[in-house]
Amino acid sequence: MFLMGCSSGALSYKDDYEPRGVPLELLARGAPVVVAMLWDVTDRDLDRITIKICKSMAENPNRPIPDILNTARMNAKLRKLNGAASVCYGLPISLTSVERARRRTLLES
Repeated sequence: MFLMGCSSGALSYKDDYEPRGVPLELLARGAPVVVAMLWDVTDRDLDRITIKICKSMAENPNRPIPDILNTARMNAKLRKLNGAASVCYGLPISLTSVERARRRTLLES
């Protein structure tokens, strides 16, 4: 699951309770991995990172998504600001493993 928008991966803390946010909700509902942004980023850098992620996943679906994200961060002009905003919640899996698991569940049902 990709939440490629400003502050889409930010979590909120209230009192002494656990953090809350959309990425954690998606993980709780079955998404194996969520890629999101922790704070506001420029739209051009957001586009660069997203395009690099999509191209890398298409070229090498066996590569783990966190590794792809790490490489995609280098495409941002403001790498230490906008590149650092991108995070990966969940399991370090690849696109191929997600597809394999999806097919397995379809065959079982």
